[in-house]
Amino acid sequence: MVDGTMTESGLFKQAIPPEVLAPQSRDSVTAAAPDLPRDDTWQAFRPRRLASTTERKFAAVIAVFLVVLVGVMAPLANRPFLVVPGFIAAYSTILIILNFLIAQLLVYKARIEKDGNRMNLAVAFFFCGIVSILYLLAYPGALVPGIIIGTAQSAPWLWVFWYGGFAILMIGYCARARPDGLAPPRLRQAAVVCLLMLGAIGYFAFAGVRHLPPSLRGVVFFPGAEGLTVRTVLIGLNVAATGFLLFKFRLRTAEDIWLALSMLAALADVCLGSCGGARYTIGWYMARVGGLGSVLFVLVTLLNDVLLGYKLVTVANEVLDKLTLTDALTNLGNRRLFDKTLATEWRRCRRYDEPLAVVMIDVDNFKTFNDAYGHQAGDACLQEIAAQLARSVSRPGDVVVRYGGEEFALILPATDSDGANHLCKLIRLRIRDLAILHEDGACGIITVSAGLASLVPSEHFEALELLKLADAALYRAKAAGRDTVIVAG
Repeated sequence: MVDGTMTESGLFKQAIPPEVLAPQSRDSVTAAAPDLPRDDTWQAFRPRRLASTTERKFAAVIAVFLVVLVGVMAPLANRPFLVVPGFIAAYSTILIILNFLIAQLLVYKARIEKDGNRMNLAVAFFFCGIVSILYLLAYPGALVPGIIIGTAQSAPWLWVFWYGGFAILMIGYCARARPDGLAPPRLRQAAVVCLLMLGAIGYFAFAGVRHLPPSLRGVVFFPGAEGLTVRTVLIGLNVAATGFLLFKFRLRTAEDIWLALSMLAALADVCLGSCGGARYTIGWYMARVGGLGSVLFVLVTLLNDVLLGYKLVTVANEVLDKLTLTDALTNLGNRRLFDKTLATEWRRCRRYDEPLAVVMIDVDNFKTFNDAYGHQAGDACLQEIAAQLARSVSRPGDVVVRYGGEEFALILPATDSDGANHLCKLIRLRIRDLAILHEDGACGIITVSAGLASLVPSEHFEALELLKLADAALYRAKAAGRDTVIVAG
């Protein structure tokens, strides 16, 4: 380690400062550990992630595109286009999958974050998934030449209930949403409401539609005055849902922005579908594109949140792993790092037939120093010694750790006894130069004793043997009067 940078075999790209070891705010932690990601990733763990400037600009471009699309395509909506018989089957299948996927992701997020807002939102997309299935089964020629369930009038009304029900559920979501998002998720109650709506819709679309006026039972999308009223109400509900969403949340978070875009795409679908109700017209196709966009926008932001959260968890695990290998007082490696590195370097040196040295260093008479000057002075003494050790060990593969208490250890790959002995004598002199007062010590200042051993690993030895040799040499150094370095035979 040199100037606080640990270079041991790539384990530590950067030593984590001791400030990180205590609970801190996000700003203080990221300042102390530059490896941690910045704002956007940390916000992925918040119940509602704040939108970035890039997201806002991109969302604004999409919103303008949707508005222009409706304006350009509305006059052309009734023009016939290519007939693609399998289009509605593929389109409905994709929507079914996407709606259920979004609902599932929202349910998981609601349960993890205890966020009732997202549970209500999940119900809206679950509702759309169920109606999509009914729409596919009732659409003439979608899966079979005829109709699987319902009548020829069922599919248009299911489409109306699809977008009308989604708009109503979104209005309910906005009305019930709490700013903190911490309302308890009530999946059972939300599911009951959704099922009641689906039951009423299913009954009306498949059984009650025959009681409607003739103008509301035609295959073409509701011609006449009554049909105009239906389309107006449907557009009005979607406009109200979009406006309520903008007013309620003011587009402060990424989720709010993409949800607003989803509602805008649904509104574009309703407008174009109302203008071009006949199948295989330009308006009919463009309406389906808008419907697909309404779910894709939400899915993208959910997946983005998942990826950001995964990134943060991955980096946090890396930091935690580093913290488990770091001594909180001295910011050196700890005993766990020593054991891990010794095993790794033993195998490496054995493979390349290189010597491996281990040094054990002990602060002389440290107990009496603690008793005389107090534990705070003892901690400061250990920190100064640790800093000197860090400055003395400069090679990329060398590791210095606090082995325990007042004892330190060094692992020096590709180092023979002479090289390790030279380094230990240099360390001993540097500790003396600190001139840390210790009146009860043999020299009147803090000194250290060191024992070292070096050998070329082989199948006849284990790493523990090398450690025992260095420890025995340290014991001999202490017995010889301290403030000395002993090399194991």
